[in-house]
Amino acid sequence: SNSSGWGARIISSIGASRHYQQKYGMNGFLATSDLPIHIGMGEAEYIDKITVKWPSGITQSVYNVKSKSRLVITEARDVDNR
Repeated sequence: SNSSGWGARIISSIGASRHYQQKYGMNGFLATSDLPIHIGMGEAEYIDKITVKWPSGITQSVYNVKSKSRLVITEARDVDNR
């Protein structure tokens, strides 16, 4: 619904732990926008699941993400994925 993902909610799961983030504009240094989302993992080697809830209502999940990985998750166009 927007190329920068503004308003997307990201939930990362490592074991029983959950970390919630939301993609906002104007949240960086001096109100600049930092596009990447960084997920702190501590000593974990994998994130069990990353779920992105897009403003359009579409929800996508990625599983077993290795530490120090860089992902680009693009909003799905499939309306059946809601």
